[in-house]
Amino acid sequence: MLSYLARSVNLTGLSKAARAVRNCLYRQRVMFVHVPKSGGTSLSHTLRLRYPLSFFRLDEHASRAPVGNRGPDEWMTFKRALAIYHAEIGRHFIQGHFPVTGDFVSAYSDSYKFVTILRDPVERFISMHRYDKGLRHMSLEDFTASPRGAVEARVLCHFFGELPWEGPGDIDGAVDRAICNLRGFDVVGILEDQDAFDTGIRRVLGYGMRLPVRNVGRHKPWTDPAPEVIEAIRDMCRFDSRIYRHFSKQVPM
Repeated sequence: MLSYLARSVNLTGLSKAARAVRNCLYRQRVMFVHVPKSGGTSLSHTLRLRYPLSFFRLDEHASRAPVGNRGPDEWMTFKRALAIYHAEIGRHFIQGHFPVTGDFVSAYSDSYKFVTILRDPVERFISMHRYDKGLRHMSLEDFTASPRGAVEARVLCHFFGELPWEGPGDIDGAVDRAICNLRGFDVVGILEDQDAFDTGIRRVLGYGMRLPVRNVGRHKPWTDPAPEVIEAIRDMCRFDSRIYRHFSKQVPM
């Protein structure tokens, strides 16, 4: 039966026809760069409901397998390549934890609306420690002093400023590049200002969007970090904070 179907059924042009149907159903294309622990899971759920037949959500575990034990720079490059592949075949909503470059944003800014959400870097850093299962064996103090903590403290520089994930890099240049690259986005939401985010989404996508509460983990009686730990985290996050303040319109510290 399978041999008969293979000989008799002609699927040539089916992919093109399916793309045409999706283009009729969904007029707008959205590229959502998801910074972990910044409220993005809520946005992802909401947007995927609007594009049920034409979305790509990048899976972290599946994307790790092809690169094996190679370093984070190769992994992040591979994840960005996956986003490029799905952009090229015309997916209407693409979402994932992948970094962008200026060339990437320029290449797809005509066909996609770029969206992201930023969160206060100190709050995001603490949230990462509290809710990432792989970090629960560490105290907050140990996490702050760890190599992973150093990466998380500069995650905006990595995601948007082209700062290498391994080894040294031009951190001040990364801050400038991140601000420049984010200016190419259509909506840079601030988690702490949902009214402004809703206004930006309405302006760009034509519909409102309030962020529901998702992926916050079970409530636990967390102890407030000691003042000296908060101060150390604030110092580590100072470069990301410059990026955050630029888009949140806060007065620089």
